[in-house]
Amino acid sequence: MEKWRGRSVPATLALGLPTALFAHVLAFGQGHIAAGEAHTIFVQFALALSGATVLLLGTLSALGARNLRDGSVLAAKLRVHLPKWPSLLASCVACFLLIESAEPAHDVHFGVAALGIGFAVAIVHLLLSRFVTTLAHATIAIVRTLTVARRPAYRPNRRVSRPPHLPVFALLRRLEIRPPPLRRPLEG
Repeated sequence: MEKWRGRSVPATLALGLPTALFAHVLAFGQGHIAAGEAHTIFVQFALALSGATVLLLGTLSALGARNLRDGSVLAAKLRVHLPKWPSLLASCVACFLLIESAEPAHDVHFGVAALGIGFAVAIVHLLLSRFVTTLAHATIAIVRTLTVARRPAYRPNRRVSRPPHLPVFALLRRLEIRPPPLRRPLEG
């Protein structure tokens, strides 16, 4: 059975709006509020989507760290779930257009907006990759500390096989002092 190739789709859809809000800040600065009156709804929704993505990556990291010894292997497995930059760019553009359609009419410089979107996608993609690497290494370190077998504490042997006042050579000599076993007389 072939693996599902759309593993990065949830992260792509979830990170489009936060990236678009970041691109809006890069393109327009503090000139006006993104999405007009719906600004707080967009920001809260973007924070919820970002938090859900972080929670999803953390859960996948914790589930995948059981049998691994190195964080780079886990990071490579988690990067499959990250959005590729073209799909993140498409999601960001769609959300940017949604934000701009919610605003009252104003002069939009498409060159500045495209530059802001490009920088935002590049920065978010780089930060996601670094975050996944850090998360993987931290998860491996935490799992390693939780599953390391404890070294046994030194406990002196309380059972003494010989009386403490007799040395070993005296015990050996006592074994030789015993009389020999009884033998039957030979009949003949």
